[in-house]
Amino acid sequence: MFRFTIRDVLWLTALAAVLVAWWLDRRQLAVDYTDYHRLKVEEEATNRRIHQFLDQVNQFAAPEPDAKAEPVPGDEGYRFPPTYPLHYGPSASP
Repeated sequence: MFRFTIRDVLWLTALAAVLVAWWLDRRQLAVDYTDYHRLKVEEEATNRRIHQFLDQVNQFAAPEPDAKAEPVPGDEGYRFPPTYPLHYGPSASP
């Protein structure tokens, strides 16, 4: 017949706790790894859709003003003067 002391039972309990903790950590790492790759694929697909959309928008964008145009005095945030009149709202008259 086997005889176990309390010390033997405590060592066995500690070993079981370490093994269970290791197993749970490994299982969570596998889940994280799978989620990471799924999110990476979704991010790449989203980036492709965004680039396709931006390419379509850029097809209809106004051409850039002439780079040799003089800057507007006093306004360093805007590089080129507008080449067309800007009218916004119903009260703006052309």
